[in-house]
Amino acid sequence: MLTRLFSILLAPVLLTGLCPVASAQTGHDWSHIDAYFEETDSATTPAAAVAVMWQGEWIHRAVDGMADIENAIPADAESGFNLASLTKHFTAYAIHSLEAEGHIELDASISSYLPELPDRGVTVRDLMVQISGLASPSARRLGVFAGGRREGLLDMYARLPQANEPGSFWAYNNNNYDLLSMIVERVSGWSLPEYLSETTFGPLGMTGTYFPYGPQYSRENRAFGYRQVDGGYRNLDTVDAVQSLVGAGGLYSSLSDMMTWSQVVLAGGGAMDGLRMEGLYSDGMPTSYGAGLNVSGEGHGTIFEHGGTSGATSTYVMYYPAARSVVIVLIASDIYHGRGGAERITHAIRDEMFERFTHERPLQDEPPRVTGPNAELAAQLVGQWFGEVNGRVQVADMEINEAGDLALRFFDGFQLNLQPVAEDSFVSPDVPWARVTLHEGQLLLWMQQKSLGQLAPVRANSALPVTRRHTGRFVSFLLGDAAWHIQVDGEDVLATSPSGRAYTLTRFTDGIYGNTQSNLALQMMEEGWMLGGGQLPDILFRKSTD
Repeated sequence: MLTRLFSILLAPVLLTGLCPVASAQTGHDWSHIDAYFEETDSATTPAAAVAVMWQGEWIHRAVDGMADIENAIPADAESGFNLASLTKHFTAYAIHSLEAEGHIELDASISSYLPELPDRGVTVRDLMVQISGLASPSARRLGVFAGGRREGLLDMYARLPQANEPGSFWAYNNNNYDLLSMIVERVSGWSLPEYLSETTFGPLGMTGTYFPYGPQYSRENRAFGYRQVDGGYRNLDTVDAVQSLVGAGGLYSSLSDMMTWSQVVLAGGGAMDGLRMEGLYSDGMPTSYGAGLNVSGEGHGTIFEHGGTSGATSTYVMYYPAARSVVIVLIASDIYHGRGGAERITHAIRDEMFERFTHERPLQDEPPRVTGPNAELAAQLVGQWFGEVNGRVQVADMEINEAGDLALRFFDGFQLNLQPVAEDSFVSPDVPWARVTLHEGQLLLWMQQKSLGQLAPVRANSALPVTRRHTGRFVSFLLGDAAWHIQVDGEDVLATSPSGRAYTLTRFTDGIYGNTQSNLALQMMEEGWMLGGGQLPDILFRKSTD
């Protein structure tokens, strides 16, 4: 548990220009927050850290565990944690900073700053809000593109058509933020690490915040990321790779620096106000995502939050400007991954703050009224469904659960129990943010206002004629004329990519084969095969005559 450092009520640390907190509030004891980290101890487990602010005062801060288990170095408030995707809102801040200086227009086409890309209507704002419609990063492994990582990224998007129209569909895509980092570089003349170091981290005194091999880089006092293996821990943070693109992740920061940053975010003003934006779809509806932060809440004010997760890190931050409140959770391991990680701990602390200080829970809008089971509709929906959800190929079984409600069970074991709230709309009692609607025979899945994807019913399989044109060597200009080798083997299709990686695709429905774990699908066409998958445009493979 987080008991070794700072597990006492701190003296008030107030934001500039904000009023002191009431003395009754400062009398609360928050040391029990450490119980959320019950599997962390001071001598044998990886590091974890937490800080909590309410009404501008840091009411609790704690750090425990080992920054470096191998060398018995304990973590402290200056230890650097891998922020993973928390990096995104720092990248977004850099864009807003350049916008405030008049160097970037958020609604300008990205081709204005990256002329290697054709103008397909994608704006800088679309990248930031994750509604660009660009193909997912997985497209890179499907072809052969020119140059290194950054040149290859530009070559790929110059070739590939849109997976979706800009502004029509929300999809989490790390490449959106890597392209933003390239725009920062083109406009400012500095790489993103250099720009943030010179304009932000340095002036704020955030000396423990850095990108690997960027300014202020150091492996000293690093909270190394560990994975549980055979009853012990394996350090996955032994080598820092040189990354030419870092907009989506890669930033390290300490609890102390994150507290400094959070105070500036809440104080607002200038480019910091840009972090409080929320994106809009092209039809004007909100996306519940903004400047590298999820956006939620109406009744008590808006909450801005985001997390970062990898095999050996789990981080989360919540900003609640209406109550001048912040929760920061940094975990340098996968210990808590199976229980929602840093996100679930953050939300538990948030809810407790509201119960203590306002005597109610935040964001508790009136739940939709469940209309009761519709046996006729349920019978129509039971069966197998196939499509794309959150950028991934998905196969799901619709079943009736023990309570008599519909349940959508995905291939990885995740189950979404559904209760009807209208003739064509369902909510989940277990996952409050989830919503499923029925539209023209397809299931549309939503996370708050984020359109995650859709599923279509799988029809009964029937044998389709396989001709010689469906077996052999296939190429597509869109993938750099890279050759795929495809053959049909009974109910399966065996496909080998240009890199030599082999995929076994199972028949989902007439002429459609897929692999959910590899996020890949092939559809039999007259001319050959149509390659698809999570957040990919349709890519036609024609049989090579070479």
